[in-house]
Amino acid sequence: MNEETHQKLMTIKRSFRLLMNGPGSQSMRDKGLGYKLNWGVPFYELKKMAEEYGKDYDLAIELWKEDIRECKILATLIMPADKMLPEITDLWMEQVQSQEMAETRNTTPSATGTSSSNCRKPAAPGCASI
Repeated sequence: MNEETHQKLMTIKRSFRLLMNGPGSQSMRDKGLGYKLNWGVPFYELKKMAEEYGKDYDLAIELWKEDIRECKILATLIMPADKMLPEITDLWMEQVQSQEMAETRNTTPSATGTSSSNCRKPAAPGCASI
């Protein structure tokens, strides 16, 4: 990982503490979401962060490697659609631990530029099968 990506990753991880939601995090743990860390940061905050960072392949890959709920969600939001190769999609989907993550990934544009959430049939072209 290059130094710029490393610095972005560290900044993002530090920012989660400021946005944490203890009761939300505890509720998710009680419901079985098992991450190494779960700050309980609301999705809308992660979406704002994604807009600030823009599309960034290297950062998305590094975020996904972290066993932190917010990192994984943010990774799906900043991954450029044209670089989300089927191999990466398959790997990420194999590692999905919760319905929340499956739904988050399912609403992000696929490599074909098609939003999977618009798909009605799993076999439709450009649709992710979960």
